[in-house]
Amino acid sequence: MERPCAKLLTSEMTQPELDGLRDALSTRQRPGQHLEIGTAAGGTLCEMMRAATHRPRFVVIDTMTYFANQRETVEKNLRSHGLPLDQVEFRVMRSWDAFRDAIRAREAFDFILIDGTHKFRYVMQDLHWAGLLNPNGILALHHYTPRLRSVKWAADYFLANNRNYHRVALAGSLLILEKTAPDGPRGPNLLPDPVASLMHPLFQFENSVRKRLGMETSA
Repeated sequence: MERPCAKLLTSEMTQPELDGLRDALSTRQRPGQHLEIGTAAGGTLCEMMRAATHRPRFVVIDTMTYFANQRETVEKNLRSHGLPLDQVEFRVMRSWDAFRDAIRAREAFDFILIDGTHKFRYVMQDLHWAGLLNPNGILALHHYTPRLRSVKWAADYFLANNRNYHRVALAGSLLILEKTAPDGPRGPNLLPDPVASLMHPLFQFENSVRKRLGMETSA
């Protein structure tokens, strides 16, 4: 089934979430790279680029397999909004592989939006990117809601074990954090990937049961 965003070219965020995202970007204009993990049709990317009037460089990580011709659709969306393609670097790959490359390149970011796959193991992997966030940078996480516990549990664990991240706002299901101090020498305190992998099926089973019972989910 074709994704609605592929035709509408709109963001998959709600209006309150987009308002919170735009506010975070427009009031905290940081010059470093901005990262989006998971772009769909580029609707959210367009909103972010328009809000960031200081024109930072955006890096977009996505496998571009969400729907047919996804990369072409995203570029079409940018052009239709008059946004420069040369301001965006697309890395067509999995987030975990891109993270390893970024570590080797010693990259840093001033803003990170995590909105990729919402399965538990991969959310935990995406949170490793926080280690590349500069102090005073913003980390945003979409689908932070009790209806999608794989995301909420991962984010709550992250906040409980990394006191140098301060909750700025919750707009709908968009959690916005500020990194108030550097991480420790080993980066953020996160579940080891083997542990996250063991827990992953439990969240998948719960989500499957909720869907079968007709309970609302966010993904």
